[in-house]
This record gives sequence, C-alpha cells and structure tokens, in this order.
Amino acid sequence: MRCRIPFLIDELGGGTDPQYGGAIAEATLEHLSRQQSIGVVTTHFGNLKTMADTVPGILNGAMLFDKDRMQPLFRLQTGKAGSSFTFDIAGKIGFSPEIIAAAKAKIGTTQLDYEALLQKVELEKIALENERKMCAAMDNQLAELIAQQQQTNDKLQQQRHDLLKKAKQEAESLLENANKIIEKTVREIKTSHAEKNQVRELRENIRTFREQVKDTPLPPAPKKAAPAAQPTADTSPIAEGDYVLILGTGTIGQVLQRKGDDLVVSFHSVHFRTTVDKVSKTKQKPPQAGSKRNTAESMAIYTEMNRKAAEFRLELDIRGMRVQEALDALEEYLDNALMLQIHEVRIIHGKGDGILRKVVREQLAKTHEVKSFRDEAMERGGYGATVVEL
Repeated sequence: MRCRIPFLIDELGGGTDPQYGGAIAEATLEHLSRQQSIGVVTTHFGNLKTMADTVPGILNGAMLFDKDRMQPLFRLQTGKAGSSFTFDIAGKIGFSPEIIAAAKAKIGTTQLDYEALLQKVELEKIALENERKMCAAMDNQLAELIAQQQQTNDKLQQQRHDLLKKAKQEAESLLENANKIIEKTVREIKTSHAEKNQVRELRENIRTFREQVKDTPLPPAPKKAAPAAQPTADTSPIAEGDYVLILGTGTIGQVLQRKGDDLVVSFHSVHFRTTVDKVSKTKQKPPQAGSKRNTAESMAIYTEMNRKAAEFRLELDIRGMRVQEALDALEEYLDNALMLQIHEVRIIHGKGDGILRKVVREQLAKTHEVKSFRDEAMERGGYGATVVEL
C-alpha cells in the first residue's frame, strides 16, 4: 500500500555541489511522484524545472515579478517555470556592471532572452485579462440600460394600445346609441302618423345628436416624423476628403482614407471603417455642430454604438453554417470589432473536414485590417478556432 506523504521542501538539493545536489533532488522528486505524494518544492535548479515536461504529476509554478519596476507582483502563475532575475537583482543591489556583463557573457543570452520574453508575455496576459473584465463589466451595464429602455418602450406601447382600444369602444358605443335613436324615431313616425311639427321635432333631436357625436374629441393621432431630405447623390469616384452618405443611416461623413474599396469615414469625431458599396457620394455637407439634426444624428450613432457594444462578444461561433453564411457573418463581425476598437477576437469554426477553417483564413488573409491570425492554444480548442489580431 502506497503512503501519500504531504511535504514542503525549501531549496531541495541545496547545500552541496549543484551537479550532485540537482541529481539527488531530481531522483527524490521522481520517487515522491511514484508514491503520489502531494507537496511543494522551491528550487533554482534548472533540471528540476524541466521535469514537469517529462514526469507525470509534477507542475511548475512561479511568483510573477515586474522586471521594469523591480518589484514582486505577489501573484502565483502555474504551468510555466519562473526566472530568478539574478542579473537584474544583482544590478539593483549594487553589483558592478562590468561584472554583470562578464557573467552574462559566460552564461549566454539565449536563456536570458527567453526568460525576459516569457515574463513580458505573462504581464501582457494579466493586462489583457484586466481589460477583458472591464469590458465585461461595461457590457453588463449597457445590457441593463438597454433592458430598462426596452421596458419603457413596452410600457408606452401598452399605453398606446389601451388608449386606442378605449377610443374604439367609445366610438362603437356612440354608433350603437345613434342607431337606436334613429330606429326609435323612424318607428314613432310610422306608428303615430305624427304631424309635421312632431316630425320636425324628432328630426331636430337626430340633428342635435349628430352634432354631439361630431363634437366629441378623438384621441390625438401619433405624430409622424417628417421624412429626412435625401442628400444629392454624386456618381463620380469617391476620393479622400469627399463627403459620403452612409446608406441605411442617413448620416453624412467625410472620407479620411481610401485603400482600394475600403474606406475610413469620420462623422461627429467617430471613425468608421466601411466599403464603397455601403456609401454614396454626396455634395451635401454634414450639419453644423450644435444643430438639431446634428444632435439627433449624434444620439442615433451613440445609441447604435451602445447597442453594438452591449451585444458584441469576443468570439464568433460559425460551426454548422454554410460557407457563404459563415463569410457574411465573419464580415459583419469584423466590421463591428473594428468599429468598437477591439484588437483581438476568436473565430470558432470547428475541426471537422477543415472547410470552414480554410475559407475563414482565406478571407482573413484578404482583409487589410487583420494584422495576423493563428491557431488557438491546444487547451482552448487548437486548430478548431482561430485567434485574430486586428
């Protein structure tokens, strides 16, 4: 029966020649691993750091260190070997630069460069994780605002429905009363052989009732917004500095940059990436700042941006889509990511026969705004997902 002994060892193998101490420390860890013991070992031996790649049950861990500020971050990072930052700390406590340079020359720069790059990657990962959490919090706030607005709209719609229903019931009631009075009048005329004065009186009653119906106020009809004046179209080629109408929005912006069919359009201090087929050149300039139309357009753009930010997710799942459907979804997704200034997204296309992966990467290679793309890490999907840098 195996005995699982918990242990805590500081600097295993220390206090003797590093070559022999490292060997006995390695043999000790192999034995403890076979016994399935659980514990923690601190070490500076490189051979112990590499054991995690070959011996089951051993996991590397390191406390992160800010090399630029030369201070610990008090955060444990598992899965990767750490650095001792020997030369950096030696320089900080007063070692001669000449001695440190000579020591670096003896050990070589490959390991030092690797450790520095590894540390930089970890720090950037922490910064990105903090930004992701901040974006998630903003997403939640925007989602709450949109939900509140939707509740208000639903309430207004219900009130409008109730008002129209009440008006209809009142109209039906008036009509029913009118029919009863008319029928009664006709019946009295026929049965009583009324004289002219009596007939005249009955007709006067009908006329009076009609006037009452006519004077009864009806609920006001909803106001319809006046159609916006359409800017004058211009069929000449679009160039930088031209004004264009963004189709489907009625918004006018100015072209800041054109590369092929790709455009960067500015409107109300917002830069928007689009293509020539989604705009129309116009001779009309955008309204001056502070005008009612300018304010209305700004609010509309702000609302649209908030909606897109609330709905946007950092990954797009196109598994199960047809090729053209997937490409259309990818194009719209990248447009929204660029508009919201998102710098990294994930496209989940699955593994399967690799068809979606192939067409997605062909499209990414043709998109100017895509800086790079790569397979996701193996533990997060491997070649079944593509990470895109914008």
